[in-house]
Amino acid sequence: MLLNLAINNIIYIVVIDYIIKLSFHIGNSLNFFLIIFLLRNYLKWLGILNTFRTKYYYQIIELLPQIEALKEEYDLFEWRNIFYNDGIVFTVDDDIFPGSWYEPDINARAESLAEDEIERSKKIAIYALNKYPVKVLKENLGKLYILKSMNFYGVDYGGTNDEKYRVYITSNGIDMGYTALFIEKEFHHEFSSILFKKFEESEWRQINPADFVYFDEQTGGSGAIREGRASQEFDTKMHEAGFLYEYAQSTLENDFNSFAENIFVNDGDLFKLVEEYEKLSLKLDLIVDFYSSINPRFTLEYFKGISLLEK
Repeated sequence: MLLNLAINNIIYIVVIDYIIKLSFHIGNSLNFFLIIFLLRNYLKWLGILNTFRTKYYYQIIELLPQIEALKEEYDLFEWRNIFYNDGIVFTVDDDIFPGSWYEPDINARAESLAEDEIERSKKIAIYALNKYPVKVLKENLGKLYILKSMNFYGVDYGGTNDEKYRVYITSNGIDMGYTALFIEKEFHHEFSSILFKKFEESEWRQINPADFVYFDEQTGGSGAIREGRASQEFDTKMHEAGFLYEYAQSTLENDFNSFAENIFVNDGDLFKLVEEYEKLSLKLDLIVDFYSSINPRFTLEYFKGISLLEK
């Protein structure tokens, strides 16, 4: 029994030895690893590690995937903390937008978020972010800007995103209609545009009426906003054809966004509608399958179980 205990302890020490090497190779400088590093060198001085390293090599190898998984979890946890502290931005700086957006035709302008809106807006943003696995965020979200206002093409925008995976949304107080539900939908809408780049469109298009053509594919929806054809109010006249609201008919991407923003807040409306309208149900199936391919957490049951922070 004492021999088995000693062997188990030695295996543990050798595994720690590997963790230390791995962590220092990656650049981890935690005090915890520094302490173990000192312990490791002390044990090596005793000659214990070298004696048992070869004998238990294959047992150690079997543990390596678990060690790697733990290291990945730690890296994601660290990224999450850094992003939640530094990656959510409320102020306008000189390079907030891509350079081309400042050219006369787009003429990008923005205002920093009001100080008294920062705490509430950040709370809502974090609530929204927590609905995604951290790995999905790390791989697909560069920064999240929450601003008082944005204006492009001479028209105010509620949200947008760019090629650097940066999401921009607005928040200007509950009295102006920027409820928690509205702000959350803004984020899910814009973040889904980043994920949309991986989406296969053909089956979605086949659900639409045979003669249907998205009316603003050429400008990506900006024309719809300028022309006042960007309503996001549910419209029963459009449900039969497979659309939630007017803006969803501007581009396939906005059509996709309209479902994404609603499944991630689950205020009850969408899941009632899909029971009544077949085309909406078919599109819901496609978007759930797509999100499931990104991460297995995203099932229909998951989306139906999502709760609202507040309205």
